[in-house]
Parts: sequence; C-alpha cells; structure tokens
Amino acid sequence: LTHDGKADVWKYVLRDPAGKETLLRKEKDLNADGRIDTWEKYGPDGNPVRIVHDLDFDGKPDETLYFEKEQLVKKELAFGFDGIPRSWNFYEKGKLVRKERDTNGDTTVDYWEYWENGEVDRIGVDQDGDGQVDRWEARKSAEASAEGAAQK
Repeated sequence: LTHDGKADVWKYVLRDPAGKETLLRKEKDLNADGRIDTWEKYGPDGNPVRIVHDLDFDGKPDETLYFEKEQLVKKELAFGFDGIPRSWNFYEKGKLVRKERDTNGDTTVDYWEYWENGEVDRIGVDQDGDGQVDRWEARKSAEASAEGAAQK
C-alpha cells in the first residue's frame, strides 16, 4: 500500500485442485508500523463476512462490521481502548434501524435507539441495571412537548 517494498497486505486463500483461488481472509497494516490494523474475513462466495478495524493503532479492535449477503447488518464499536464493544448498530437493507449501548461499562445494554426513515423514533433507557427498558422517550411526544412549551 505504501510502495516502500515492504508487505502491508496479506491475503489468505484456498486453492482448489483446478487452481481456482477463494479468498478466506485479508490483513492490512495501514500505517506501516508493522502491525495489523484491519482484519477481513470472507465467506465461500468471496464476499466479506466480517471486517475489523483498529482505528487508533493500539492492536485492539475499535470497529467491527458484520455482513450478510453483501449487506452491512451490524456494526460494533469499542470506545474504551480495551477492544470491548460498548455500542452496536443494527441495519436492515442498508438502513440503520436500531442502536444499543452499554453506557456505564458493565457489559449490559442500557440504552436503545429505534430508528425509522433515517430518524430516531424512540429511545429506551434502563435505569436500574437489569438490562430491561425502564423508561421510553418518544421523539414525536418530545417534539410535541417542546412545541407546546414554546407556544406558552
């Protein structure tokens, strides 16, 4: 990638008896420090199944993308410099439909956003740490309350 004569992309393939190659995985060193920064796993059809990025070059995953039938279905984000995901985005037909977060770092989801037509529709919050929604906030009702307060 950097044209410095040193390998920074590695491809792992399976070769059948006829010599046809099937890509299994690919690894990349994006910043030429000699450490892998991106890991890509491919399915038997040659399409990506999972792509992992180390965005801050500390050797730990920061973003993991999951694919099904060439479509992004889930994105995990690890914000804590420890490689542990704390945010998950879910997609259907390429559109964001839900976000889940562990806001306090206890490994349990405590915040949910449901999206419709590219906007947040409602938000669920777990206030007592049991992994269940205790309070719902609806975007439309919040907008109506704000409009009502502005008119007074």
